[in-house]
Amino acid sequence: MAIGRKTGGRSKGVPNKRAAALREKIAQCVDVAGSDPVEFMLAIMTDHQQALLVRFEAAKAVAPYVHPRKVDHGEDRPANNTTVIIGGVTDADRIEALRQLLGKKK
Repeated sequence: MAIGRKTGGRSKGVPNKRAAALREKIAQCVDVAGSDPVEFMLAIMTDHQQALLVRFEAAKAVAPYVHPRKVDHGEDRPANNTTVIIGGVTDADRIEALRQLLGKKK
């Protein structure tokens, strides 16, 4: 056995069969979808020859770009002009207490 030298197997930089097949599939999808990543993921997602797990991962990756998240704006939050009372103290009382601590007048 040679020390420090590679003596057999695949040459450096040559992909194995699995990597070569994956690159070929990607090249086919890019030809179909163009260079846009969202189109590429959509092409993978809709390709029925791909494994279900691959299509599922593509769908998860492209979902935020196709369907935005729903945002809960909180119907029960007070409006901006509403006085909030926490522990029996209003916002105005807290502001006045801070002014007194800082020694400032209105």
